[in-house]
Amino acid sequence: MAQLTEEVFRKHLKSGTFSRVYVIYGAESALVARYASQLEQKAAPTQFPDFNLHHLSGDVGADAIAEAVEALPMMDTRSCVVVYNYDPDAANAAETKKMAQLLGELPDYCTLIFRMASVTMNPKKPAKWKAFLKAAGAAGDVLE
Repeated sequence: MAQLTEEVFRKHLKSGTFSRVYVIYGAESALVARYASQLEQKAAPTQFPDFNLHHLSGDVGADAIAEAVEALPMMDTRSCVVVYNYDPDAANAAETKKMAQLLGELPDYCTLIFRMASVTMNPKKPAKWKAFLKAAGAAGDVLE
């Protein structure tokens, strides 16, 4: 898993070179929100944000995320998708498999940000979280 340090994260922001996926989570919801907002401001395209910046929240699954991720950028070279509070524990086996597949096949033009300020891992059943973080870490970076 590509566990990102705050120092390396700041370098990503400063350089403008972004991974294809970021999972930002942790006990400090204010820090999660701050880091995710900073990343979104830098990674989101400036041209036509209505078409190239997508926000997904609520009970969103891999299919909806894939649809947003696979949308080609409109009059820009990149797009950004921000997913609020995705809960790996709520996913069934088929959904978990779809998400792992999606994370393994992200297009180069898209930055996918999981902003997980109010979702926490169940310490008694961490298997789905670990699988999600492993897949995300293989495709990008995880910041706790």
